[in-house]
Amino acid sequence: MQLRESVSAYESLLSTSKSYRNALIALSTASTALAGAMGECARVKGAGEAGEGLLAASGLHYMVANSGQVLVRPALLRL
Repeated sequence: MQLRESVSAYESLLSTSKSYRNALIALSTASTALAGAMGECARVKGAGEAGEGLLAASGLHYMVANSGQVLVRPALLRL
């Protein structure tokens, strides 16, 4: 019985890690798109003082996207 429980636990781990990896990929993609949109808005005519904040937020979201890609990449290499 213990062997079946172990196999079940590992199968659950593989399944949930796949879901987590897919969520990280989606987050990274969305964060990159958001960062790009914020960067565009920061550079439009009339952005004024809000442009600085948008540009800073854009950089932050690019870093979030990059960290998601770094976390996902090792998992993809093992598959």
